[in-house]
Amino acid sequence: MVTDSNRKQAFVWGGMSRNGGVTLRAADPKPKVALDIFPKAPGDAQSTAQILGVASVTGFPTDAGHSPLMAIDGMANTAWETHAGLVAAGRLWQVTFNQSVTTNKITILQPAPGDYQFDQWMTGATLTFDGGSPTDITLGPASRSGGGQVVSFPRRTFTTLRITVGTTNLTGASKAVLAAASPVGLAEVGVAGVHAQQVIAMPDDLLSSVGPASQSHRLVLVMTRLRVSPIPPASDPEPVLARAFTLPATRTFTLTGTARISSQAPDDAVDALVGRPGAPGGGVVAYSSGRLPGDPRATASAALDGDPTTMWSPGLGRGNQLGAWIQVNRPQSKTVDHLDLQVAADGHHSVPTKLRIQACDRQPRSPQGR
Repeated sequence: MVTDSNRKQAFVWGGMSRNGGVTLRAADPKPKVALDIFPKAPGDAQSTAQILGVASVTGFPTDAGHSPLMAIDGMANTAWETHAGLVAAGRLWQVTFNQSVTTNKITILQPAPGDYQFDQWMTGATLTFDGGSPTDITLGPASRSGGGQVVSFPRRTFTTLRITVGTTNLTGASKAVLAAASPVGLAEVGVAGVHAQQVIAMPDDLLSSVGPASQSHRLVLVMTRLRVSPIPPASDPEPVLARAFTLPATRTFTLTGTARISSQAPDDAVDALVGRPGAPGGGVVAYSSGRLPGDPRATASAALDGDPTTMWSPGLGRGNQLGAWIQVNRPQSKTVDHLDLQVAADGHHSVPTKLRIQACDRQPRSPQGR
Protein backbone atom coordinates (compact mmCIF):
# COMPACT_ATOMS: atom_id res chain seq x y z
CA MET A 1 0.00 0.00 0.00
CA VAL A 2 1.27 3.43 -0.96
CA THR A 3 -0.36 6.51 0.60
CA ASP A 4 0.09 10.26 0.31
CA SER A 5 -0.33 10.88 4.04
CA ASN A 6 3.32 11.17 5.12
CA ARG A 7 3.96 14.65 3.76
CA LYS A 8 7.00 16.84 3.89
CA GLN A 9 5.60 19.84 5.75
CA ALA A 10 6.21 22.09 8.70
CA PHE A 11 3.91 22.29 11.70
CA VAL A 12 3.05 25.09 14.09
CA TRP A 13 1.55 24.72 17.54
CA GLY A 14 0.26 28.22 18.29
CA GLY A 15 -3.40 27.26 17.88
CA MET A 16 -5.87 24.42 18.09
CA SER A 17 -6.40 24.16 14.32
CA ARG A 18 -4.65 24.73 10.99
CA ASN A 19 -1.37 23.40 12.40
CA GLY A 20 -0.07 21.83 9.19
CA GLY A 21 1.89 23.97 6.76
CA VAL A 22 2.03 23.72 2.98
CA THR A 23 3.43 20.57 1.41
CA LEU A 24 7.05 21.25 0.52
CA ARG A 25 8.99 20.33 -2.59
CA ALA A 26 11.58 17.55 -2.54
CA ALA A 27 14.37 20.11 -2.99
CA ASP A 28 13.18 22.36 -0.13
CA PRO A 29 15.14 22.28 3.14
CA LYS A 30 13.83 19.98 5.83
CA PRO A 31 11.44 21.93 8.08
CA LYS A 32 12.68 22.70 11.59
CA VAL A 33 9.38 21.69 13.17
CA ALA A 34 7.85 18.56 11.67
CA LEU A 35 6.06 15.37 12.59
CA ASP A 36 8.88 13.12 11.49
CA ILE A 37 7.10 9.78 11.56
CA PHE A 38 10.04 7.87 10.08
CA PRO A 39 13.16 9.90 10.98
CA LYS A 40 15.62 7.48 9.35
CA ALA A 41 13.66 6.99 6.14
CA PRO A 42 15.01 8.36 2.83
CA GLY A 43 13.57 11.52 1.33
CA ASP A 44 11.55 9.65 -1.28
CA ALA A 45 9.54 8.02 1.51
CA GLN A 46 7.53 11.24 1.86
CA SER A 47 4.93 12.90 -0.34
CA THR A 48 6.26 16.14 -1.79
CA ALA A 49 4.87 18.97 -3.91
CA GLN A 50 5.51 19.62 -7.56
CA ILE A 51 4.61 23.06 -8.95
CA LEU A 52 3.57 23.07 -12.60
CA GLY A 53 3.08 26.11 -14.82
CA VAL A 54 5.55 28.42 -13.04
CA ALA A 55 9.06 28.08 -11.66
CA SER A 56 8.03 29.10 -8.15
CA VAL A 57 5.44 31.07 -6.22
CA THR A 58 6.08 32.31 -2.70
CA GLY A 59 4.53 34.64 -0.18
CA PHE A 60 4.53 35.74 3.42
CA PRO A 61 2.69 34.77 5.42
CA THR A 62 1.96 31.30 4.13
CA ASP A 63 -0.93 29.12 5.23
CA ALA A 64 -1.90 25.73 3.79
CA GLY A 65 -5.48 26.91 3.25
CA HIS A 66 -4.38 30.22 1.72
CA SER A 67 -1.07 29.33 0.11
CA PRO A 68 0.68 31.69 -2.35
CA LEU A 69 -0.04 29.30 -5.23
CA MET A 70 -3.78 29.90 -4.76
CA ALA A 71 -3.38 33.43 -6.13
CA ILE A 72 -2.45 32.15 -9.57
CA ASP A 73 -4.27 28.81 -9.83
CA GLY A 74 -7.07 30.07 -12.08
CA MET A 75 -9.72 29.58 -9.37
CA ALA A 76 -11.31 32.75 -8.03
CA ASN A 77 -12.66 30.96 -4.95
CA THR A 78 -9.16 30.30 -3.59
CA ALA A 79 -6.76 32.97 -2.38
CA TRP A 80 -3.45 33.83 -0.76
CA GLU A 81 -4.18 35.84 2.37
CA THR A 82 -2.38 37.58 5.18
CA HIS A 83 -3.20 36.70 8.78
CA ALA A 84 -6.29 38.26 10.32
CA GLY A 85 -5.71 40.74 13.11
CA LEU A 86 -2.18 41.66 11.99
CA VAL A 87 -0.94 44.67 10.05
CA ALA A 88 -1.17 43.79 6.36
CA ALA A 89 1.13 46.48 4.95
CA GLY A 90 4.46 45.13 3.79
CA ARG A 91 3.30 41.54 3.25
CA LEU A 92 4.44 40.25 -0.09
CA TRP A 93 3.57 37.72 -2.79
CA GLN A 94 5.92 36.72 -5.62
CA VAL A 95 5.85 34.51 -8.70
CA THR A 96 8.73 33.48 -10.96
CA PHE A 97 7.75 32.24 -14.41
CA ASN A 98 9.32 29.42 -16.37
CA GLN A 99 9.94 31.81 -19.24
CA SER A 100 10.07 35.57 -19.58
CA VAL A 101 6.69 37.25 -19.94
CA THR A 102 6.08 40.33 -22.09
CA THR A 103 2.97 42.35 -21.28
CA ASN A 104 1.66 45.80 -20.41
CA LYS A 105 -0.97 44.75 -17.89
CA ILE A 106 -1.91 42.37 -15.12
CA THR A 107 -5.28 41.66 -13.50
CA ILE A 108 -5.76 41.67 -9.74
CA LEU A 109 -8.79 40.17 -7.99
CA GLN A 110 -9.06 40.44 -4.22
CA PRO A 111 -10.90 37.84 -2.11
CA ALA A 112 -14.11 38.62 -0.26
CA PRO A 113 -13.38 39.89 3.29
CA GLY A 114 -15.22 37.04 5.02
CA ASP A 115 -17.03 36.95 8.35
CA TYR A 116 -15.15 39.48 10.51
CA GLN A 117 -16.15 42.47 12.59
CA PHE A 118 -14.46 44.85 10.16
CA ASP A 119 -14.06 44.29 6.41
CA GLN A 120 -10.60 45.09 5.08
CA TRP A 121 -9.23 45.20 1.55
CA MET A 122 -6.23 46.63 -0.26
CA THR A 123 -6.47 50.14 -1.68
CA GLY A 124 -2.84 50.32 -2.76
CA ALA A 125 0.01 47.96 -3.58
CA THR A 126 3.49 47.97 -5.09
CA LEU A 127 4.59 46.01 -8.15
CA THR A 128 8.23 45.04 -8.61
CA PHE A 129 9.51 43.46 -11.84
CA ASP A 130 12.73 41.44 -11.65
CA GLY A 131 13.79 43.38 -8.55
CA GLY A 132 13.73 46.71 -10.37
CA SER A 133 12.23 50.03 -9.38
CA PRO A 134 8.87 49.64 -7.62
CA THR A 135 5.63 50.77 -9.24
CA ASP A 136 2.84 51.91 -6.92
CA ILE A 137 -0.74 51.13 -7.98
CA THR A 138 -4.18 52.05 -6.70
CA LEU A 139 -6.81 49.35 -6.29
CA GLY A 140 -10.47 50.26 -6.53
CA PRO A 141 -13.84 48.48 -6.34
CA ALA A 142 -13.15 46.68 -9.65
CA SER A 143 -10.44 44.65 -7.90
CA ARG A 144 -13.04 43.18 -5.54
CA SER A 145 -15.61 41.80 -7.95
CA GLY A 146 -16.08 40.04 -11.28
CA GLY A 147 -12.88 39.32 -13.15
CA GLY A 148 -10.84 41.84 -11.17
CA GLN A 149 -9.11 45.13 -11.95
CA VAL A 150 -6.83 45.52 -14.95
CA VAL A 151 -3.63 47.32 -13.97
CA SER A 152 -1.79 48.83 -16.93
CA PHE A 153 1.86 49.90 -17.19
CA PRO A 154 4.45 50.48 -19.93
CA ARG A 155 5.07 47.28 -21.87
CA ARG A 156 7.93 45.30 -20.38
CA THR A 157 9.53 41.85 -20.27
CA PHE A 158 10.12 40.19 -16.92
CA THR A 159 10.51 36.81 -15.23
CA THR A 160 9.66 37.64 -11.60
CA LEU A 161 6.71 39.67 -10.37
CA ARG A 162 6.38 40.76 -6.74
CA ILE A 163 3.27 42.35 -5.26
CA THR A 164 3.65 44.05 -1.88
CA VAL A 165 0.62 45.07 0.18
CA GLY A 166 0.53 48.83 0.62
CA THR A 167 -2.46 50.66 2.03
CA THR A 168 -5.86 49.28 2.99
CA ASN A 169 -9.22 50.89 3.69
CA LEU A 170 -8.32 50.54 7.39
CA THR A 171 -4.86 52.13 7.18
CA GLY A 172 -4.52 54.39 10.22
CA ALA A 173 -7.26 52.63 12.17
CA SER A 174 -6.83 51.83 15.84
CA LYS A 175 -5.21 48.62 17.06
CA ALA A 176 -8.60 47.45 18.33
CA VAL A 177 -10.13 47.78 14.87
CA LEU A 178 -7.20 46.07 13.13
CA ALA A 179 -7.31 43.22 15.64
CA ALA A 180 -10.90 42.45 14.57
CA ALA A 181 -10.38 43.10 10.85
CA SER A 182 -10.37 40.58 8.02
CA PRO A 183 -7.15 39.64 6.26
CA VAL A 184 -6.32 40.93 2.80
CA GLY A 185 -4.90 39.02 -0.10
CA LEU A 186 -5.00 38.01 -3.74
CA ALA A 187 -7.66 35.71 -5.15
CA GLU A 188 -6.20 35.83 -8.65
CA VAL A 189 -3.27 37.52 -10.35
CA GLY A 190 -3.69 37.31 -14.09
CA VAL A 191 -0.44 37.55 -16.06
CA ALA A 192 -0.46 36.59 -19.73
CA GLY A 193 -2.83 33.69 -19.04
CA VAL A 194 -0.31 31.79 -16.91
CA HIS A 195 -1.69 29.47 -14.21
CA ALA A 196 0.05 27.31 -11.64
CA GLN A 197 -0.96 23.90 -10.32
CA GLN A 198 0.27 21.88 -7.38
CA VAL A 199 0.66 18.14 -7.86
CA ILE A 200 1.54 15.92 -4.90
CA ALA A 201 4.15 13.29 -5.74
CA MET A 202 3.51 10.14 -3.76
CA PRO A 203 6.41 8.21 -2.15
CA ASP A 204 8.25 5.88 -4.52
CA ASP A 205 10.78 4.26 -2.17
CA LEU A 206 8.67 1.14 -1.65
CA LEU A 207 7.89 0.37 -5.28
CA SER A 208 11.37 1.28 -6.52
CA SER A 209 12.95 -1.11 -4.01
CA VAL A 210 10.67 -4.00 -5.06
CA GLY A 211 10.77 -3.24 -8.77
CA PRO A 212 8.95 -5.45 -11.32
CA ALA A 213 8.54 -8.15 -8.65
CA SER A 214 5.75 -5.99 -7.21
CA GLN A 215 3.47 -7.37 -9.93
CA SER A 216 3.08 -10.56 -7.92
CA HIS A 217 1.59 -8.59 -5.02
CA ARG A 218 -1.65 -6.70 -4.62
CA LEU A 219 -1.08 -2.92 -4.81
CA VAL A 220 -3.34 -0.22 -3.40
CA LEU A 221 -2.73 3.50 -3.92
CA VAL A 222 -4.55 5.60 -1.30
CA MET A 223 -5.02 9.29 -2.08
CA THR A 224 -6.69 11.69 0.33
CA ARG A 225 -7.36 15.34 -0.45
CA LEU A 226 -6.42 17.63 2.42
CA ARG A 227 -9.56 19.39 3.63
CA VAL A 228 -11.01 21.11 6.66
CA SER A 229 -14.44 22.02 7.93
CA PRO A 230 -15.11 24.93 5.55
CA ILE A 231 -16.12 27.41 8.24
CA PRO A 232 -14.55 30.82 7.57
CA PRO A 233 -11.74 31.72 7.78
CA ALA A 234 -10.68 28.10 7.21
CA SER A 235 -10.62 26.75 3.66
CA ASP A 236 -9.45 23.51 2.08
CA PRO A 237 -5.67 23.30 1.59
CA GLU A 238 -6.35 21.26 -1.56
CA PRO A 239 -9.27 22.42 -3.71
CA VAL A 240 -8.57 19.54 -6.11
CA LEU A 241 -6.89 16.15 -5.81
CA ALA A 242 -3.88 15.97 -8.14
CA ARG A 243 -1.31 13.20 -7.67
CA ALA A 244 1.77 11.84 -9.41
CA PHE A 245 3.19 8.37 -8.88
CA THR A 246 5.60 6.04 -10.65
CA LEU A 247 5.02 2.31 -11.14
CA PRO A 248 7.87 -0.12 -11.87
CA ALA A 249 5.57 -2.10 -14.18
CA THR A 250 2.28 -1.67 -16.03
CA ARG A 251 -0.78 -2.55 -13.96
CA THR A 252 -4.56 -2.40 -14.25
CA PHE A 253 -6.50 -0.65 -11.49
CA THR A 254 -10.07 -0.37 -10.24
CA LEU A 255 -10.95 3.15 -9.11
CA THR A 256 -13.05 3.71 -5.99
CA GLY A 257 -13.59 6.85 -3.93
CA THR A 258 -15.78 8.92 -1.66
CA ALA A 259 -17.51 12.14 -2.70
CA ARG A 260 -18.97 14.67 -0.28
CA ILE A 261 -21.29 17.60 -0.89
CA SER A 262 -19.50 20.88 -0.35
CA SER A 263 -21.11 22.95 2.36
CA GLN A 264 -20.44 25.95 0.13
CA ALA A 265 -22.69 24.63 -2.66
CA PRO A 266 -25.80 26.75 -3.40
CA ASP A 267 -29.09 25.71 -1.79
CA ASP A 268 -30.65 24.39 -4.98
CA ALA A 269 -27.53 22.37 -5.85
CA VAL A 270 -27.59 20.65 -2.45
CA ASP A 271 -31.32 19.93 -2.78
CA ALA A 272 -30.85 18.42 -6.22
CA LEU A 273 -27.95 16.22 -5.12
CA VAL A 274 -29.76 14.78 -2.11
CA GLY A 275 -33.10 14.47 -3.92
CA ARG A 276 -35.11 16.79 -1.71
CA PRO A 277 -38.65 17.62 -2.82
CA GLY A 278 -38.63 20.74 -4.93
CA ALA A 279 -35.31 20.05 -6.60
CA PRO A 280 -35.11 21.30 -10.20
CA GLY A 281 -37.65 19.38 -12.25
CA GLY A 282 -40.81 20.19 -10.33
CA GLY A 283 -42.38 21.40 -7.14
CA VAL A 284 -41.29 24.23 -4.86
CA VAL A 285 -37.74 25.51 -5.23
CA ALA A 286 -36.23 27.55 -2.40
CA TYR A 287 -33.15 29.77 -2.36
CA SER A 288 -31.49 31.91 0.30
CA SER A 289 -29.10 34.81 0.63
CA GLY A 290 -26.77 32.51 2.54
CA ARG A 291 -26.82 29.89 5.23
CA LEU A 292 -24.94 28.75 8.31
CA PRO A 293 -21.33 28.08 7.19
CA GLY A 294 -20.38 24.43 7.19
CA ASP A 295 -23.94 23.08 7.35
CA PRO A 296 -25.36 21.81 4.02
CA ARG A 297 -28.54 20.77 5.86
CA ALA A 298 -29.49 24.37 6.65
CA THR A 299 -30.69 25.22 3.14
CA ALA A 300 -33.84 27.27 2.55
CA SER A 301 -35.82 24.10 1.83
CA ALA A 302 -35.29 22.98 5.44
CA ALA A 303 -37.80 25.66 6.44
CA LEU A 304 -40.45 24.04 4.20
CA ASP A 305 -40.09 20.33 4.92
CA GLY A 306 -42.60 20.11 7.78
CA ASP A 307 -39.92 18.92 10.19
CA PRO A 308 -39.42 21.29 13.16
CA THR A 309 -36.05 19.73 13.96
CA THR A 310 -34.55 21.11 10.71
CA MET A 311 -34.25 24.78 9.89
CA TRP A 312 -32.80 27.35 7.56
CA SER A 313 -30.35 29.54 9.43
CA PRO A 314 -28.27 32.45 8.09
CA GLY A 315 -24.62 32.91 8.92
CA LEU A 316 -23.19 34.02 12.22
CA GLY A 317 -23.08 37.65 13.27
CA ARG A 318 -25.17 40.75 12.74
CA GLY A 319 -23.84 41.36 9.24
CA ASN A 320 -25.03 37.96 8.01
CA GLN A 321 -28.37 38.01 9.81
CA LEU A 322 -29.85 41.46 9.19
CA GLY A 323 -31.35 41.45 5.71
CA ALA A 324 -30.93 37.69 5.23
CA TRP A 325 -33.71 36.19 3.12
CA ILE A 326 -35.19 33.01 1.74
CA GLN A 327 -37.18 32.90 -1.47
CA VAL A 328 -39.76 30.30 -2.40
CA ASN A 329 -40.66 29.80 -6.05
CA ARG A 330 -43.89 27.85 -6.51
CA PRO A 331 -44.66 26.05 -9.79
CA GLN A 332 -48.11 27.68 -9.83
CA SER A 333 -49.49 30.81 -8.18
CA LYS A 334 -51.51 30.40 -5.00
CA THR A 335 -53.64 32.81 -2.98
CA VAL A 336 -52.90 32.82 0.78
CA ASP A 337 -54.02 34.98 3.71
CA HIS A 338 -51.56 33.83 6.36
CA LEU A 339 -48.25 32.07 6.94
CA ASP A 340 -47.47 29.61 9.71
CA LEU A 341 -44.03 30.65 10.94
CA GLN A 342 -42.02 28.84 13.59
CA VAL A 343 -38.72 30.35 14.69
CA ALA A 344 -35.91 28.69 16.63
CA ALA A 345 -36.49 29.96 20.16
CA ASP A 346 -34.28 27.48 21.97
CA GLY A 347 -31.92 29.83 23.76
CA HIS A 348 -29.11 29.09 21.32
CA HIS A 349 -30.30 31.17 18.36
CA SER A 350 -31.03 34.85 17.89
CA VAL A 351 -34.78 35.40 17.68
CA PRO A 352 -36.07 37.63 14.86
CA THR A 353 -38.46 40.35 16.01
CA LYS A 354 -39.41 41.76 12.62
CA LEU A 355 -39.79 40.14 9.20
CA ARG A 356 -40.67 41.45 5.76
CA ILE A 357 -42.77 39.24 3.49
CA GLN A 358 -43.01 40.05 -0.20
CA ALA A 359 -45.13 38.33 -2.83
CA CYS A 360 -44.45 39.08 -6.45
CA ASP A 361 -45.44 37.85 -9.89
CA ARG A 362 -42.25 38.93 -11.60
CA GLN A 363 -39.59 36.54 -12.83
CA PRO A 364 -38.34 34.54 -9.81
CA ARG A 365 -34.90 35.37 -8.52
CA SER A 366 -32.30 32.76 -9.42
CA PRO A 367 -29.32 31.68 -7.30
CA GLN A 368 -27.02 33.51 -9.70
CA GLY A 369 -28.95 36.73 -9.19
CA ARG A 370 -28.76 36.93 -5.45
